[in-house]
Amino acid sequence: MFGSRISRSIVKVALGGAATLTLALCITAAPASAYTLYGSGYPGTVGAPFTFGYSTGYGTGAILVPDRVVTESTAYGRYDQYVCVTMNRVASSGAKFWTTAETIRNCAWIPAASTSVTVKGAWFNNLVGMNLAIYAVNVVVTWQLSNGYQVGTRTLDYNQVGDYNCQTAYCGIGMTTWGGGAYLTFSR
Repeated sequence: MFGSRISRSIVKVALGGAATLTLALCITAAPASAYTLYGSGYPGTVGAPFTFGYSTGYGTGAILVPDRVVTESTAYGRYDQYVCVTMNRVASSGAKFWTTAETIRNCAWIPAASTSVTVKGAWFNNLVGMNLAIYAVNVVVTWQLSNGYQVGTRTLDYNQVGDYNCQTAYCGIGMTTWGGGAYLTFSR
């Protein structure tokens, strides 16, 4: 239920005779809201959707970091802005620290005439299951002008249980005992 999204549904209600009332029903899953956010400069805003975990059932799992909307830096709204979303998958296998295991970076332009863009997310696949490792995600977003000048940055550290959502059986969400925050794990 939480992983499914209904972007728009049209419902017609008969009022008698030929008259009908059309209602638009928009439902979306709530964004992750427990993440830690920090930044510098003059960044815009960035959407923070849940990060989803999937167990494949074959001894591996996968993590989906969804597409997200990024808005312009209003301090530089008259300029084209190049925004990059860097998604980092970190892992730990018994040690009391995270190691960056994989990074995917997607970028897009926000033209001066626009105020936002949707930046593609990422799939992290073939993750070891069998409870042999734990995984977490952090996302770094940068804004820069066409001349390369960086105007802002925001980091979203998905370190709370509420930041993750398991979509299949054999996917689990937990919290480290050593201060590393929340994680996903796959038992099969």
